Amino acid sequence: AASSSAMLRKPHGKPHVPWHALASQPTLVSLYAVHIAVNFINYGLLTQLPLFLTTALHASPATLVYGTTLPYLANVILAAAAGAAADRLLSRSRPPSLHSCPLVHGCPPLHGGEPSHSQLRTLVRKGFTLVGVGGAGVLLAAASWASAPSLAVALVVAAYGIGGAAQAGWQALYLDAYGEVSGQAYSYSNTLATLAGIIAPLIASSLVSRLGEVNGYRATFFIFGPAVGLPALVFFCRVASADRARLLLETSSRDDCDKDALS
Repeated sequence: AASSSAMLRKPHGKPHVPWHALASQPTLVSLYAVHIAVNFINYGLLTQLPLFLTTALHASPATLVYGTTLPYLANVILAAAAGAAADRLLSRSRPPSLHSCPLVHGCPPLHGGEPSHSQLRTLVRKGFTLVGVGGAGVLLAAASWASAPSLAVALVVAAYGIGGAAQAGWQALYLDAYGEVSGQAYSYSNTLATLAGIIAPLIASSLVSRLGEVNGYRATFFIFGPAVGLPALVFFCRVASADRARLLLETSSRDDCDKDALS
């Protein structure tokens, strides 16, 4: 283990991985998709929720205050609870029942029927991502069909709250999979996902102007939630794997060591 760790480190303590090899790594590409889906929900709520409540539902100022503050409080609470739950699951020797989910591939059990710790970790990350991103998308779309401002706010609070569970999933996978280069990997993902903040208001403005306030926001929240999120989740659950990322880093580091030896 010590020799392997030493081999993965460059003289300055950080493995060198070509940017193109890291940026195109399948697990990271699947993280791009989920990150973009999550940002559509985040930026959609940030930029469109106040307008939706005031123009489409004619919410009172008090309801508007609740609708623009409680979702973030719920997100913080659920994120902390999900992190603790994920750690508890990872401390078990057996995988959660999600292992039987047909969407979750890439984690076959080892000989003897028991998964390795890294396989269990991958299952946990996928499970919390499914619950968080999938649940948030569905609830966000449901909120757009609410006729009462209070019901819409309750659904949005639930959506953003359950979305906090995803932080124990896809966000934690950067550290699990990429270790010392997780910051570099996250920077690629965050750069692409930030584009959702530019695109989301443009989509909402176009749909509302064409379809009217009620139907326009229904279409907007459907796109921001299930339409973007479901394909991203399917891709993520079929591709993402912490092991595959570690193998990439190890291979790249070995290649660098071989080049250094030859030179």
